[in-house]
Amino acid sequence: MTDSTPTMVRADGTYPVVDLRQEAITVAVVQTRVNGVDGANPAPGLRRNMDYFLEAIDIRVFLLGAVALVAVAAARRQWRAGFLVTAAYLAAILSAEVLKAVLTRPILATEMESLMGEKGGLNTYPSGHSTFVTALVLGVVFLVPSAVRPWIAMAGTGAVVLVTGAVVTAGWHRPSDALSGIALATIWVSLTAAVMIRRTAVITPVPAAMRLVPYVGAAIGAAGAIIIVAMLAHPETTGTLAMLAVKAVIFGWAVIVVTAFTHALRSVDLAHT
Repeated sequence: MTDSTPTMVRADGTYPVVDLRQEAITVAVVQTRVNGVDGANPAPGLRRNMDYFLEAIDIRVFLLGAVALVAVAAARRQWRAGFLVTAAYLAAILSAEVLKAVLTRPILATEMESLMGEKGGLNTYPSGHSTFVTALVLGVVFLVPSAVRPWIAMAGTGAVVLVTGAVVTAGWHRPSDALSGIALATIWVSLTAAVMIRRTAVITPVPAAMRLVPYVGAAIGAAGAIIIVAMLAHPETTGTLAMLAVKAVIFGWAVIVVTAFTHALRSVDLAHT
């Protein structure tokens, strides 16, 4: 009896192949509900979509953010760093909610209250959404390998600009709420990163893409401010130039924070533990 078992790998390293059933790739896209926008008067429709976008960022998304941080750390087997960064991320969000509950909000800019709707007169300081997105972005930037850190930072800058711009433009928060949310998250994650770097870090070459971070961030911030003002300005209350100034300050702060945090980590990486 002869052995008829086919050879899986030939002596020269090649192996039998067959054609694909079809040369096609199927991609599925899942999208949340989108409200219609009137082209002649886009502002109301865009604000409805912005409200829906912000409402979708709830406790479940906060928890998914924590899962994402753990997953990034687990992929690199950085268990200690993952635990500490996730703890700092959750502490930042929790402290934002505590501050909103205990602080009293002085009304210093009455013209802004007309944009706050039912939240006018209430304390909304600091913004939980701004705290969430900043802590998540900085946490991921810290946990990823140094070679890809600049690219994550540039994408993360866009996320911070998007959320912080949305909370103010939609009337969910005052400008100072967004600024303080970014600062609060930065404090928590930066302190954690400093502890980890002091205990376990290795020197690595500075990625070539690092030089792009401030320029790409500035471009994202400028584009975001101009687009939002062009579509959603309230000239009857604050004026287009005033809205542009507000967005420029918020987006500039977001760009500075993410860029500075990434620059501080430019030549370090987490040692394997």
